[in-house]
Amino acid sequence: MAKAHDLGSHFYFQKLYYHTDNPPLFDTETTQEIEYPYRRGACLVTRVPFTKVALVIGHWREELSEKDALLAAMGGRVTKENNVEDEEW
Repeated sequence: MAKAHDLGSHFYFQKLYYHTDNPPLFDTETTQEIEYPYRRGACLVTRVPFTKVALVIGHWREELSEKDALLAAMGGRVTKENNVEDEEW
């Protein structure tokens, strides 16, 4: 993960943009911090033509708890635990 540089509630960073076929010059994405303060943001990705380099500019939307941030970063979800003894096999 690239290190985001803060500008108040906005941020920017540079990243490599891997895209196979006909990559767009502009794209929208979300980003999620996996270290404190665990913020989630929306961003605009501007790709430098004929390269894999992109500049990302965005806005922090919300701050999450550590558990929620790490689950969001991994694309996970919380499920209810099932009591194995009660299940019919």
